[in-house]
Order: sequence, then structure tokens, then C-alpha cells
Amino acid sequence: SDFDPATGKSRPLSNGLLSASFRAVDESRSRIIDGVMIQPWHPFTTESVLPVKPNEPMLMQVEIFPTSAKIAKGHSLKVSLSTSNLAQGLQPVLSSLIKGPLGLATFLVGPEHPSSVVLPVVPNSALAQ
Repeated sequence: SDFDPATGKSRPLSNGLLSASFRAVDESRSRIIDGVMIQPWHPFTTESVLPVKPNEPMLMQVEIFPTSAKIAKGHSLKVSLSTSNLAQGLQPVLSSLIKGPLGLATFLVGPEHPSSVVLPVVPNSALAQ
């Protein structure tokens, strides 16, 4: 989201979703620029399902759908995490929902559990005015 500190309001820019069991990434089909994966490709197949073990940290490479935005001076980017986006993400997770209750998600943060967001930035000079 584009966060405006003057108003305290955020304007959504894009989103992404990923069920933990579908976190497998096919690097051969992912978009990589200068050695950095900017768009992970998830197979979302029965064969690609990975186990989810309670209380075991796991890397979640979430694709944020491509967008274009100009962030005003003084604004900042805000990343929000949620445990559900059921309406949009229903299809790939329907079978896992049928198997049991929704459960609990824990987000690990801090120096011992670093996170990152890859943001390809285009200079103003490259944009059509």
C-alpha cells in the first residue's frame, strides 16, 4: 500500500497470496533479474504440496502481482500480512480447508528471522510524462 503519513491512510497498490502447503517454487519458471528472484513461480499442483509442520519456520516466497505506482515524496510503502484472503484464494486451498480447521499462523520477525521485499524501481526519467 501507498501510505500517506499526513492523513494516516493507505491506498492499496497490489496484493499476493500463498497457502503454506503450496510454497514450492519452480526456479526455472520464476522471473530472476541479476540473480534476484523478483517473481516466484508456484506450480499449485497436488504433486507440489509440501508439509506444514507446526512451530517450524518456513520460507514463504509470495508473488505480489505486478503493478505500477509512483510513490509521492514523504509517502512510504506498507506491507500488510494476513492469514486469509479467502474470496480471492479459495480455489487453490479449497481441498486443504476441507481436510481440517483453518489453524493458526505465526509471523516471525526480527533480526533472527529477516524478511525482504524485492522492488524493481524504475527511475522517473524512464516514465512517459
